[in-house]
Amino acid sequence: MSPKGLPSIIRGFAAAALLLGIILFFNLASNFTDLADGWLLRNETAGDSFQERTWGQFSEGREALFDGTIWKRVGTEQVGGNYYTDGTVSFTTFETQLPRLVMETGILGVIGFLSICIGAIVALQSAKRFADAGTTSAIIATQVLLIAVFYTNIVFNQTAPAFVWMIFAAVISTTLPPSHLQLIPPDQTDASIDILDKPK
Repeated sequence: MSPKGLPSIIRGFAAAALLLGIILFFNLASNFTDLADGWLLRNETAGDSFQERTWGQFSEGREALFDGTIWKRVGTEQVGGNYYTDGTVSFTTFETQLPRLVMETGILGVIGFLSICIGAIVALQSAKRFADAGTTSAIIATQVLLIAVFYTNIVFNQTAPAFVWMIFAAVISTTLPPSHLQLIPPDQTDASIDILDKPK
C-alpha cells in the first residue's frame, strides 16, 4: 500500500464513521428497515417477475399506444389525483413511466421527453472534447447515472428531476475550456460583453 494513499483511506473511514453517526443520532436505521420491508412486500404482492419489472414498460407503452387510451389528459395517471378524487392511493392504469407518459401526453410528449434525455447525454458526450482524464471519468459516470434515472420514473417523481439537472449542470460546467473565459475589467460596465469570447 502506497503511503500517498493513506490520507484517502483515512478520509474514507472518517466519512463512513460520520455517516454512521448521523444515522444513529437521528434514528434513521428504522426508516431504512421500513423501506426494505416495503420493497420486499411490494415484490411479494405485485405478481410480476423481475424481467417484467425491468423491461415491462416497453410492452405496456405499446399497449397504451395502440389500445385507444392514448392521450386521455394530463394528470389522469397520477397517484395524487386518484387520492384526491376517491381517497385511494393507487395507480390508474399503469405503474411504469412510458405507458403513463403515453396516456397523459400522447406521442408528442414521448418524443419531447426522449429529445430532452438524448440531448443531455449527447451534450455530455460533446463535453468530453474539452475534458481531462479525471473529468472524462466523471462525465461517463454522469451519463450512466442519467440513463438509469431517465429510464425509471423521473417524469412522475417531483424530486428526482431537480437532482438530475443539478448534477448535469455541475458536471458539464467543469468542461468549459479556460481559454474561452474572459475576465471583465473592473471599469467595464457594458453588459453586452460576451464572457465566452476568446481573448484577442
